[in-house]
Amino acid sequence: MKNKTNQFIAGSLLMLFSWLNLSAMAQDQGIHFEHGLSWSAIKEKAKKENKYIFVDCFTTWCGPCKMMSQQIFPQQKVGEYFNQHFVSVKAQMDKTDKDKEEVKDWYADAAFLAKEYNVLAYPTFLYFSPEGKLVHLFVGSTKEAEEFIKVSGEALDPSTQYFTKMEASVKEAENGSPEKLRDMALEAKKRYDGVNTARLAQAYLKQMKNVFTKENLEFLDQFTSHSSDAGFKYFTEQPDKVNAIMGKGFAQRKIAMVAFQEAGANEWLMSKSENGRGEVEQKIRQQFPKMAGLLIQKLTITSLQYGGKKEDFAKAVVPFVKKNNKIIPPQDLSSYARSLGRSENKEQLKTALGWAEQAWKEEPSEGTAFVYATLLYRSGAKDDAIAMQKKVLEMGEANEKRTPNKYYQGILEKMEKGEQL
Repeated sequence: MKNKTNQFIAGSLLMLFSWLNLSAMAQDQGIHFEHGLSWSAIKEKAKKENKYIFVDCFTTWCGPCKMMSQQIFPQQKVGEYFNQHFVSVKAQMDKTDKDKEEVKDWYADAAFLAKEYNVLAYPTFLYFSPEGKLVHLFVGSTKEAEEFIKVSGEALDPSTQYFTKMEASVKEAENGSPEKLRDMALEAKKRYDGVNTARLAQAYLKQMKNVFTKENLEFLDQFTSHSSDAGFKYFTEQPDKVNAIMGKGFAQRKIAMVAFQEAGANEWLMSKSENGRGEVEQKIRQQFPKMAGLLIQKLTITSLQYGGKKEDFAKAVVPFVKKNNKIIPPQDLSSYARSLGRSENKEQLKTALGWAEQAWKEEPSEGTAFVYATLLYRSGAKDDAIAMQKKVLEMGEANEKRTPNKYYQGILEKMEKGEQL
């Protein structure tokens, strides 16, 4: 019995050592990422060895980041290519309680890279010349190792380096037509190029002859994410002109999105906790004093709405909509209608139905139509509800990029059978 036990232990140890050896071999075969070197030291090493720098900007919560690290980076062909041409380093862009000391030591360098090169999405791969100049960018993941090697190989050739090409084009466009600047800004945004997106947008704004066209306001909407952005002043200073072109409440909706982001309201709402509310409200008052009252009311209503506090939500939202109906976007009005319409109070259901109808008329879409249909049904107007729900499906089918919505179809079948929604 003792011999069998010893044999089992020896076999288990052999399997463990084999697994550890295979794991070590996989690491050796793949990309060699530097450890224990600061960003300055990485640049010195690259310059000394005359190699380009590859930086994997990732977060711990990013699925595609994990996929690249587990399936692409360890491959032998990838390792052979990168270890020959690059000094490679990983930069964790978020912070967690489980971070090792090595990650913590890189907090400052990771924050510098995120700010200096305006990293907008994950994973982002940054490529630098041996002299430390940013020359190339790739955002996203690849399914195959060959594809990743190909897009990374573009960093080694000035004729294919993204930033090198963009630099030449930007200089040319800044002295050329505004239309080219606009197209390049949109392309940079599409590529998640945080370096050139803001620069090109600013250059286009300087040459923009008339801000108040639908095309230009749509551009401003895409390129305004902070209160410091040049376009933000148009939403805050001339909301009526913006709304006249873009639709009811468009400017106010944009202001709220920016304000909530900068004041930390979105994170507070997701926490579903009262802790931190005062700090958020204080930031809103300090940063957006002219809009503070409206924004804090909207914050309160949103917290009650998504916190499931039906009675408190109803008490707050009804007077809010009555007072601000002229500037509440149809999407928001429809959302309020849907939440209020869950009430068993007949008067509140009637109010919600009125809001839903108004939102549908102001902005006919699948979303507003669906809310209107469900509230018609709840109010007892079965035939009207079925007709509206059929419109919901028709609108979805008209969009060739969309597959038929099974959920909407299921709701229609329930309505036709007279079942409870």
